[in-house]
Amino acid sequence: MSWYFSVALPADPAPCHDAAATLRAVARAAGTAADFLAGQSVLSRDAFGGAAAQSYRTAAAALRDDSTGVAADTSALAEALDGYAVRVASVRRALAAVRDDAVAHGFEVTADDQVEWVPAPGTEIDAVYRSLEDRAVRARAEADSAYADWWRAVQEHTTGPLASPWTVVPAPEPLVPAPDPLTRADEPRERAPRTATPDVTAFGSSPEPPDAPAPDGHAERRRTPVDRDEDVDFESALPPPVRWQPVPHPPTDPEGAAP
Repeated sequence: MSWYFSVALPADPAPCHDAAATLRAVARAAGTAADFLAGQSVLSRDAFGGAAAQSYRTAAAALRDDSTGVAADTSALAEALDGYAVRVASVRRALAAVRDDAVAHGFEVTADDQVEWVPAPGTEIDAVYRSLEDRAVRARAEADSAYADWWRAVQEHTTGPLASPWTVVPAPEPLVPAPDPLTRADEPRERAPRTATPDVTAFGSSPEPPDAPAPDGHAERRRTPVDRDEDVDFESALPPPVRWQPVPHPPTDPEGAAP
């Protein structure tokens, strides 16, 4: 037994009945839509044929299922909300009765709805205080149970096909540029590292002569504006060319096996 207990009333649940009535109106509208879409999903080919007709029937069937789910979920929520309101109203009546009985027996009720008493074991008034406290504790436990049941119904009937698809996506980790493969490791760098040194020509720049042939028959790599330490507009640059190199294969014997 404590020296005080609360008889504060939970919020008036009367607006919950209005919300439940609105949910039932939504359920009726969704049910009407489901009936209409059910008819559209089975239109005869004589009335509506062709590829567009089949797509229409398929979409109507999908919307019919969604509307049916909305009607069922909103109806269940309305019923749960009405049940919550009825239980909380009963709790309010029980706590109000405890308060009135406490005042009638001479107990002090503070401004914040606390019934106070200095325990006096073995006395008649102490037994009355214990009885009032037990009633208040049971009433508040019922209010907590009513809210838990309502919240469970919310979780159960708001995860259907029309639940929100949005999820929180974590921000990507920052990318660390790779070192320039054309720069030696021991060469001092004045620029920030780049992911690559593309062989590009910026839009609007003057054309350069074609690559000169190398002794091995392949074109030598032309020095780019990046190599000449010039400013390059990478945002408007062309992508680097793709150069294919033949891959030599080992000789094979007449039977097709490697020597």
